Amino acid sequence: MSRTAPRPLSEAIGRLTGALAPASTLARVQEVWEDAVGPAIADAARPTAEREGVLTVACAAAGVPTRESLNRFSGLRPPSTCG
Repeated sequence: MSRTAPRPLSEAIGRLTGALAPASTLARVQEVWEDAVGPAIADAARPTAEREGVLTVACAAAGVPTRESLNRFSGLRPPSTCG
């Protein structure tokens, strides 16, 4: 009986990660939220919904995050209640 050569664990993990990757736009945004907006904004606001390309962000307090900090993302139009 012959055995195949050992394969790197990273290959199996890569396939598994791909199979478990978020399917929705909201899930993908939530996955990268802190890297995209930075820890200060991520602590004060979080994406809660996406519909037809519009992202809804729940803010911990009025004015957080600021409109300017969110506008750096192409196509993102924050609601007036977020700054």
